[in-house]
Amino acid sequence: MALLTVCALVPTAGSAVAAPPAVAPDGSALQAALDRVTATGAIGAVAKVRQGDAVWRGSSGRSRLNGRQPAPVDGRFRGGSITKTFTATVVLQLVGEGRLRLSDTAERWLPGLVPAPGGDRITVRDLLQHASGLPEDTDGLLDGDAPP
Repeated sequence: MALLTVCALVPTAGSAVAAPPAVAPDGSALQAALDRVTATGAIGAVAKVRQGDAVWRGSSGRSRLNGRQPAPVDGRFRGGSITKTFTATVVLQLVGEGRLRLSDTAERWLPGLVPAPGGDRITVRDLLQHASGLPEDTDGLLDGDAPP
């Protein structure tokens, strides 16, 4: 499923300040933004915007590359490569806090997940540098055998 996720983060008031009343996000402006995303070539776009207690969900485009079904507002999607950046950031923060080391092995933190031999030799550094030798897990994702 090739969907682009559009996220909006809205700051919240601190606990010492009373929260303002919930104002519903501007659905028409958000929908227009999603429609612009798909008009430029994205297969589909899905958004969930939370503002206080109010939530708006929307979608535009299709749910599949070669499909006709609209992108569902409550659908599931693959985050894709952007998750690598977020994961690396958190891992490096944990290294900075001394909670793990770049020289730690995959086996130390994910026991039994990486088939032997491998997990006992692959380090966190290897994983962050994409030098672990593990196979790509998205092979076949966009061919006919891909799951729904």
